[in-house]
Amino acid sequence: MKGQITLRELWNKIRLVALPIALQNLVGYALNLVDTIMVGRLGETSIAAVGIGGQIFFLFTVSMFGISSGSSVLIAQYWGKGDKEAVGRVFGLSMLIGAVYSALFAAINLAFPGPISGIFSNEAPVIAQAVDYLVWVAPSFIFSALTTLTVGVVRTVGKTVPPLIFSVVSIGVNTFLNWCLIFGNLGMPELGVAGAAIATLISRVVEFSCLLTYLVWLNRKMLGWKLRQLFRIQREMVFKFIKYSLPVVLNESLWSAGVSVQVAILGQMGSQVLAAYNVVTNIERLSSIFAFGLSNAAAIIIGCEIGAGRRHHAYEYAVKLTGASIAIGLVFTGLLLGTYDIIMLPFNITEETQTLCRMFFYSLCFVSVFRNFNTPVAVGVFRGGGDPNRALVMDLLPMWLGSVPLMALAVFVFHVPPVFILLVFYSDELFKLLISVPGLLSKKWIRDVTI
Repeated sequence: MKGQITLRELWNKIRLVALPIALQNLVGYALNLVDTIMVGRLGETSIAAVGIGGQIFFLFTVSMFGISSGSSVLIAQYWGKGDKEAVGRVFGLSMLIGAVYSALFAAINLAFPGPISGIFSNEAPVIAQAVDYLVWVAPSFIFSALTTLTVGVVRTVGKTVPPLIFSVVSIGVNTFLNWCLIFGNLGMPELGVAGAAIATLISRVVEFSCLLTYLVWLNRKMLGWKLRQLFRIQREMVFKFIKYSLPVVLNESLWSAGVSVQVAILGQMGSQVLAAYNVVTNIERLSSIFAFGLSNAAAIIIGCEIGAGRRHHAYEYAVKLTGASIAIGLVFTGLLLGTYDIIMLPFNITEETQTLCRMFFYSLCFVSVFRNFNTPVAVGVFRGGGDPNRALVMDLLPMWLGSVPLMALAVFVFHVPPVFILLVFYSDELFKLLISVPGLLSKKWIRDVTI
C-alpha cells in the first residue's frame, strides 16, 4: 500500500511553503489597503480614482501572473527532476517575455491615461484624478513584472522567506512615502493621489532591487546558472513554454478582462457604488490571502511531486490543501466579520456609502466560501498538475457565459439595486463548481510536462 501523507507532513508543507507565500500575499494586499485607507482621507472621489488605477494595475498583474504561473508549471516539474539548467532556461525566457510585455503595457497607459480611465467612470472629477495617479504608477508595471517572475522561481527552489522579507520592506517604504507625499508631511509637497502613485513606484523599485541582489547571491550558492545560458533561446524550450504558458496567459488575461468589464459596468451605477466596491474588495481580500497562498504553494508542491514521479502524493496533496484552503478561509472571514466596524473607521465616506459597503461585504463573505475552493483547484491543482486547459475552461466559461452577461442585464435592463449587485458580479463562482469538483476527483489533470 502506498504511504499516505500524514498531518505532520502536510503541516510542514504548509508551514515551509504555503505560510510564507500567504504572508507575502498579505503584505501585498496590505500595501493596496494602505493606499486605499490613506487616500480614503481625501474623500470618495479620490477613492474611486485610485480604484480605477488599481483596476488597471490588477488587469496587468493578473496577466503577468499568467506568465509566471505558466512558467512555474515547467519550473516546478524540472526542479522535481533536479534539472537546474532547464529551470534557468525557463526563467530566462519568462523574464524576456515579461520585460517586453510590461514595457508595452506601461507605454500604452502613459500615452492614453484619459481614455483608459474613462472606461471605468463617466464622472470628470474621478477621471481627472485617475489620470494623475496612472501617469505616475505606470512605470511601476515593469518592476512589478520582473518581481513577480523572480519571486516565482525563488519560491519554487524552496526559498519562500526572503521574498516575504523584501515585501515587508516594500510596504514600509510605501507607507512612509504615502504619509509624506499624499499629505505633504516632513516638508514634502502635498500631491494627493499622485503622491500615492509615486510612493508605489518607489516601493516597487526597492523591492525588485532587493530581490535581484538576493537572486545573484542564490545563483552563486546553489543554482550555478551562467548569464549567457540563461537568456539563450532554444526552440524546444520555447515550444514547451508556449504549450503550457499560453493557456495560462490567455486564462488570466481574459479572466481579468472579464472582471474589468464587470467593474466598468458597475462604474455606471455612480461613484458611490464604485467607491464602496473598491473599499470592500480591498478589505475582503484579506480572507482570501491563505487561499491564494495555498494555491501557489499547491502548484509548487504538486508540480515537484509529479516531476519526482510520485503521482499518488500529488493527488493526496491536492485534496488536502484544497480542504485546508476552505477551513482557513472560513476562519479569516469570521475574523473580518467580527472586526468590520473597526476596519471601516479610517474611511471618510458618506452614510449611504457606508451602508453599501456593509451589504457588499456580506455578499463577498458568502461568495468567498466557494472561491476558497475554486481558486486552489484551478491555480494549484489543474495548473500545477500540468493541465492548464482545464483551468482555462473552468475560469472563463462561467464568467463570459454567466456573470458578465448577467451583470449587464442586472444593471442596464433590470436595474437591480446596488446592495445586491455583487451577488451577480461573483455568480460565476457557483457555476465553476460544476467543473472544479468532478475535475479534481477525476485525476486526469496529473501530467508530466517535462517529457
